Amino acid sequence: MIDQLRSIGIEKGKPFAPNEKTQAILKEAGVEAHALVDEKYEASFSPTSPASAGDCRFRWK
Repeated sequence: MIDQLRSIGIEKGKPFAPNEKTQAILKEAGVEAHALVDEKYEASFSPTSPASAGDCRFRWK
């Protein structure tokens, strides 16, 4: 992980000052990561699951 961070200019004890090209890459990566996480999160709520379809077969006793 340290080598990956170092490859984009992040090193312990040194200021992080990315150039414009790196800033653009990081911004686009952030947008892409957000979309991926949002998609995975939304997919975890299946609209066809019994609970969301109003199926009340499970009852508390």
